[in-house]
Amino acid sequence: MRGLKSSPQGLKQIKEARERRELAIEREEWLDEASNFLLPVKNGKNIVPATVSIGTWKRFLQGTPVKPQYFKAFCQVLQLDWEEVVETEEKSSTIYDWDGAPNIPIFSERSKELHTLKQWLTTINVAW
Repeated sequence: MRGLKSSPQGLKQIKEARERRELAIEREEWLDEASNFLLPVKNGKNIVPATVSIGTWKRFLQGTPVKPQYFKAFCQVLQLDWEEVVETEEKSSTIYDWDGAPNIPIFSERSKELHTLKQWLTTINVAW
């Protein structure tokens, strides 16, 4: 599972929300409150309350990816909508112009066209 991180605008919202609470970053209240929003975990045969570390809290504040459940819990503690804070991946809208591509009406004797296509692909660094 991929971690979630804050967008640059989200980091500003997080900082403002944290400063409104007037609690130092290192205070355990942040961790205790976030733990209340986490599902219990299995520890051997026992079900125990989930906890979160100060390191995870600091990574969240720095915009470093953390597990989704922690990201959402911290946002709840700060009374922020996690979907407004999270950095979203924008789909690449790269459109290639294939009008100049070699027209290959038949599939024999095409070494010249294959060479041209190979040059195109290696020069534009297409990520497949």
